[in-house]
Amino acid sequence: MEAIVFYLVVDTNVLLRQLETLQQFVIDIEHHLTLTLQIIIPGIVISELDRWVNVMYSVMCIINSGWTRHKTRDDKVAWAARLASTWLLEKVRARRFVKGQTYEETCNASGKWNVNGAKGSGVMASIFRANNAFELIGISQREGSEMNDDLILDCCQYFASARDPQQGVIRHVVLCSGDKNLCLKVESVGEGFLALSTGMRHSCVSGER
Repeated sequence: MEAIVFYLVVDTNVLLRQLETLQQFVIDIEHHLTLTLQIIIPGIVISELDRWVNVMYSVMCIINSGWTRHKTRDDKVAWAARLASTWLLEKVRARRFVKGQTYEETCNASGKWNVNGAKGSGVMASIFRANNAFELIGISQREGSEMNDDLILDCCQYFASARDPQQGVIRHVVLCSGDKNLCLKVESVGEGFLALSTGMRHSCVSGER
């Protein structure tokens, strides 16, 4: 009998905006799941969360130095990123249903998801969706966002094709994202790929899509 394995790949916007829903989902599968399922956090998503956590620490330093500063939308995103990172660390350490993508878990020719194999010169591909970060390296915000989308797509493709010592394993990859363009990319890959749009509005502002 063929075994069926499901991989749920989670995008950054879900962790930032719908963390409680994801947490409840994990609680449910821990107690009632009868299928083989693993939640995958792409490497670029972990990197994006880390960037937002660093933004929060910078804000705290400003406050502690005595500067007066009004709260912004970015502050809320940074706090959400800290909550998500803390929860992910706990779940990844438990080594049950939540797993972070390793550098080597990629279809990239370089052998690492964060290195651009096409250029072959160790160019880092983890580009953040900050308002000014793309301009610093000479690309538009749209181009940077598309690069990150491609990294998430690469993660989906890897887990759909990863070798398994068991024979006859059928893999299904499900992307959970609020980015409709990314969902379209994943749905276009072919059989075995499914994208679940969370219904959130499309946005590439300040690191969220």
